Amino acid sequence: MSPEATIHTAQVVDLIPTGGRWNGLLFENPVSGYDAALTWTFEVDLDVTPVDTTEVTSSLTIDWVPAPLAGSWASMVGLEVSCSFGEPAEASVYLGEHHRYRDIRLSVLAQERERLLVDVALAGDEDGLGHAEVAARAWLVFEGIYVQLHPKPETVDMAASALARFTSVAGLDGQDRAHNYLFRPGPT
Repeated sequence: MSPEATIHTAQVVDLIPTGGRWNGLLFENPVSGYDAALTWTFEVDLDVTPVDTTEVTSSLTIDWVPAPLAGSWASMVGLEVSCSFGEPAEASVYLGEHHRYRDIRLSVLAQERERLLVDVALAGDEDGLGHAEVAARAWLVFEGIYVQLHPKPETVDMAASALARFTSVAGLDGQDRAHNYLFRPGPT
């Protein structure tokens, strides 16, 4: 197995990336004073092989990554985040429950249409997972961008206009859902 395909930990448990997904969220919460902002979530699926060889499904997630101003979902290469938990991004490894990590580094290395190659490094095991550091490199598939504004825009076109203030909507088709809209790449 290549070094690019393996999660490295300080323990004897192998955490192996098997792909994953990424998406955007245009969100606001006027009640709490949270203005409309576009953020990204990156989730790496992991196969976990503990010492006793029992297989467990797991994932590594970095969310609330701010979208750069005038950026585009279609040109993510070069996006880099290096921060502490909650300032602004959050990171956790899910293994039966979420385990937060204090130090977060994420880089988008390549993009092939809707797929991103990301490099992730986490350190500072806050919740006792037992892995001081976790690092991964994986290709992630784009799920789309959720638009969840208050009040909910009345039409897909109104939601697209709101989203266009934060990222390009070129190539995205909107779908009205019960409490939000989902914009995904249309047929090519």
